[in-house]
Amino acid sequence: MKKRSLLLLSLSMVLGITFVDGASSSSIALAGESASSGEKVEMDLTEPITIQFWENLDNETYDSDVQKVVDSFNETVGKDLGITVEMTVQSGGIEALETNLVAAIKSGSGVPNVITTEATYVPDYLQAQAIVDLTPYINSGDYGLDMSDYYDVFADSSSSYPEEGIYTLPAFVSGEVMYYNKDYFDENQLTVPTTWDEMVDTATKIADKEGHAAFGWDDPLKTFTTLSTQAGAGYTDKDGNILFGGDNLSKAIDAVSWYKDQINAGIFRTAGSDYYFSGPFGRKDVYMYIGSGNEAQFIQYKFPEGGEFNWACAPIPQGKDGWSGEKADYSEGYLLAMMDLNNDMEARWASWIFMQYFEQPESVKTYTSSGAFLPYRKSVAESDDWKNAAGTAQIAGVEQMDEFYTYYGFDGAAALRSDATLAMQNILDNDADVTQTLTDLANNYAK
Repeated sequence: MKKRSLLLLSLSMVLGITFVDGASSSSIALAGESASSGEKVEMDLTEPITIQFWENLDNETYDSDVQKVVDSFNETVGKDLGITVEMTVQSGGIEALETNLVAAIKSGSGVPNVITTEATYVPDYLQAQAIVDLTPYINSGDYGLDMSDYYDVFADSSSSYPEEGIYTLPAFVSGEVMYYNKDYFDENQLTVPTTWDEMVDTATKIADKEGHAAFGWDDPLKTFTTLSTQAGAGYTDKDGNILFGGDNLSKAIDAVSWYKDQINAGIFRTAGSDYYFSGPFGRKDVYMYIGSGNEAQFIQYKFPEGGEFNWACAPIPQGKDGWSGEKADYSEGYLLAMMDLNNDMEARWASWIFMQYFEQPESVKTYTSSGAFLPYRKSVAESDDWKNAAGTAQIAGVEQMDEFYTYYGFDGAAALRSDATLAMQNILDNDADVTQTLTDLANNYAK
């Protein structure tokens, strides 16, 4: 199966933009179309301009945080430069945004200047020649980006798309964390597990005492890719090569078989008809689970009346006796991208200045202030004011920044993710044979 390479980044890259002296002028020097040429293009804004920004969070709290950044830009830098940003929240989330964007691209009109997106959509935008390579702007002397302040996973994953260039910047980042019932752990003098061997020991103690499984994992695909990576196999590389096949197949089979064994033993369970573990966790049907850090916002609504308890988050377990020692935790997120069908250099310049502003530390603090998203800039994550305001899921997420990985976005990536999810569901819920199922999956996508 032929696949194009594209890094499905958990969020791409970058950094510390500094507005230099003269930023209030409507003239700015940018690098030329060739990032390596060193040429400069003088851009003059001939008249005030309004750019359209589409975002997909579709959450009243988070949309409000992002709107604060847009309003701040419009009142400061945008006002000085004659740039106004109009933000539109796409009701229905990322799928609705992508559907509406594709329709606009096909019609040739109504395409927004800046969007939030996911890496898996970038190949389509490249084929349509609708997405802008940010490299010349990033390399600009005065208005460039310093990537050294960004965690490696977000900086390194910015340029592995099917075409050479950098097409996205990080925006709304999260990672998987382990939720646990703090009251229960304190009352029973339990220690939060940090390895999978410790998890089995703790889950066994809870299951013996309570008579039901103690632990679950929200997402079967992430269960597979994280355990397979920790066991030394992996998932894919940026070119779509299957890492859990070939010589590594036995490692992936061992990891999934081990996990399935814990379900069969009654100490782990799947979400089943609950779909997510926040419900079972709130009902005390489980006392630990792994899920997105974004789920922290929903747990308060999952308690039955009078059933509240104190809970907390910790990093997910890493490693098991006999595994390779590789550390891994899945990170996801939405990215910023610049769109343009008409080679409109003034609109690109205005869009870039907004994207710069969006990436500033104060902006990052603003839209990570409501307890869900993680700061992809080290300076923000390490600042006392952010730490003091952060929630338990955010703190646990930041502690795992060096373990984060993300899914690459090559041709066929979406199909593989769908088939891998189905394979894991069949294994965990329907007792499908682990060896045969994973062998078939690896062989079907082998190049």
